[in-house]
Amino acid sequence: MRAIADTAIREFWTARDKPWVARYASAYDDLEVAFFRATERGDAAVTAATGEMLDFLDQLRGGAYRAHDRKRAAYPLIAAAPPTTKARLWSLMPHRRDSAIEAVSRLDAAREAVSAWRGLDDR
Repeated sequence: MRAIADTAIREFWTARDKPWVARYASAYDDLEVAFFRATERGDAAVTAATGEMLDFLDQLRGGAYRAHDRKRAAYPLIAAAPPTTKARLWSLMPHRRDSAIEAVSRLDAAREAVSAWRGLDDR
């Protein structure tokens, strides 16, 4: 599922919304299963990739679905994640469309996400 998520994320930035959603919406349930299994085994890279794709699908379909549950499951993986994965995980946290998790405010999550991305300096 990580390979599918990584491909879909690359395509997200250049594809039109409707064809992209039509192509990947059917994978939503499998992506969600892969996301939660990855959090259980501590696989931050798969968590970040599948979480990001699920967020994109949620955004384009107009719902948050289980975003709050995903944030709560992903948060403990941030500290030990490698830099790019850490930035991706932090980026899952500050969305306006659902409630903040108890562990971090939206503002602090947004600051951490910006800081993590800036730290990569991969222009």
